[in-house]
Amino acid sequence: APVFDRPDANPEEIYTRILEHTDSPLAPVARLKLAMWRLWNRKFHESLEDVRRFEADYPDHELLPKAREVADKALRDWIMHDLEQGNFEGIVRNWTDHSDLYADREPDPQTRLVVATAMMRTGRPREALEMARPFVFGTIPRGEHSEPGMDLTLAMLVELQEWKDILKLADKVAPWDLSAERRRQVDYAAALANEKLNQPARAKSLWDRLATDLGLTDTQRGDAHYFLGRAALAADEYERATILGQEALELLKKEKDDIPKLRETLELLIQAAERSGRNQEALAWSLEYDGYVTPEDQDWPTHTYRKAILYRKSQDMKRWREALLGLKERFPNSLYGRMAAAELEGVRLEREVEKFR
Repeated sequence: APVFDRPDANPEEIYTRILEHTDSPLAPVARLKLAMWRLWNRKFHESLEDVRRFEADYPDHELLPKAREVADKALRDWIMHDLEQGNFEGIVRNWTDHSDLYADREPDPQTRLVVATAMMRTGRPREALEMARPFVFGTIPRGEHSEPGMDLTLAMLVELQEWKDILKLADKVAPWDLSAERRRQVDYAAALANEKLNQPARAKSLWDRLATDLGLTDTQRGDAHYFLGRAALAADEYERATILGQEALELLKKEKDDIPKLRETLELLIQAAERSGRNQEALAWSLEYDGYVTPEDQDWPTHTYRKAILYRKSQDMKRWREALLGLKERFPNSLYGRMAAAELEGVRLEREVEKFR
């Protein structure tokens, strides 16, 4: 600062003149000073190019570590400026253009975290994950950026459905002194991962705790109740499955940001009622399911066919026929369309036979 702040000095001209003498022992110093001068003037691109030239021209020079310090600060200041402007594309572009400067070394944790965040915000989840993974799975010492790095790693693992790695992350951070909020998010992701890996027994103890944790969102607590209800259904505990399913439904309906899970919960309630012989209740849940499905949805034929069966069990033959006719007309060549046609024909034939008895 004392040198660069002098109003009558022109360091760039001086350093450039020295660099004309390529064999001079002052040339490496001049190149480094030029990089520093340009950094001082926030000419980040030029400063980084000077460091790149230094590395190429003087790969074994004793000032190489200092040149790399300048590069680190130039890139960090540049991306932090972009961060303030919300320019996430710029951050990713600047990292991509200058990542070769880190071919044989690691960027500092702050740079790594900001770049990973920018990759996430610009729809590059795989790249964001690879950038953030070392905070948990690498050799980066624990520090102020470790837990935000863990947050980002976990978020990308969930988005990419890397269920096995989520469980590895949960094991890695088990000794960390995490806040209650971070711990519950890790536990939630681990429980979900166990379900996805068909390990419900391992998930159950987590869901038991998470179901009553008011720090979770309503949707997350709804998930916990749903999975507990599904476990109860598998154990033929139909009353418990119904209670848990109803609690899950009420929680999921508050935010309505997971329609597939709402459908799955109604499916759980339908099955619990049907298996315990409560056909009218099963039909009521099936009619509520109508509000979350349209004929364009993939599971509409399955749902409509089963609803028709419930109408028949409830002795409502008019609606039974309407449901099967609608299915036959909309999807004549599908499995359920053919089943509907066959069932209608079967009932017609039964009635014809009855006439001759």
